[in-house]
Amino acid sequence: GWRVPTMDEMSNLINHSYWSKNSSNQNGYYFSGDYKYQDGYPGVFLSASGYRYYSGYTVNYVGEGGFYWTSTSEDYQAVLLDFFDNYVDMSKAYHGNGYPVRCIQE
Repeated sequence: GWRVPTMDEMSNLINHSYWSKNSSNQNGYYFSGDYKYQDGYPGVFLSASGYRYYSGYTVNYVGEGGFYWTSTSEDYQAVLLDFFDNYVDMSKAYHGNGYPVRCIQE
């Protein structure tokens, strides 16, 4: 089956990551966790897809920032991975915001 990754799983990706464009010319980050990214090693590209704030109808930061939910909640908020071209970290946000998910296979 498939599921949303935990905070620990997403934060492990940060060890080796860098801002880049994918083959479709989309901005985002390549994450490779415990391995320095190179051909033949596992990795994932997360696009800078932006997000929808809970009280609005527009999508913000498309092409500039990426925000991905985890399955972890703390203090009435959900934990997410967020990034811009010079920043990548874990943070928290209210569940009403529209962030994408990147499911992983069990």
